[in-house]
Amino acid sequence: MANERLLKRLGMWQQGKKTGPDSFDLVDSILFDLTKLLNSQRGNVLVDEEMGLSDLRSLFNGHGSPDLDALEQQLLFQITEFEPRIVSPSLT
Repeated sequence: MANERLLKRLGMWQQGKKTGPDSFDLVDSILFDLTKLLNSQRGNVLVDEEMGLSDLRSLFNGHGSPDLDALEQQLLFQITEFEPRIVSPSLT
């Protein structure tokens, strides 16, 4: 249960759902939270100004190839900073 976020645990408790280790799937929970994190835009999240990716349109508007190193750095920062359940994230 400690692997679930506080608000999810409170929601499960309010709905009367079992709070044991069988009541949630950790992998699905992490994937759901990563999806929310990486689909949010920096500056639009009330919890933290740094949460979310910067505007990625500028990476793909030019005629050259996108700066994949900058994108990789952003992704790794977001995962490292805001998803503590993933230890030593890597994109390779």
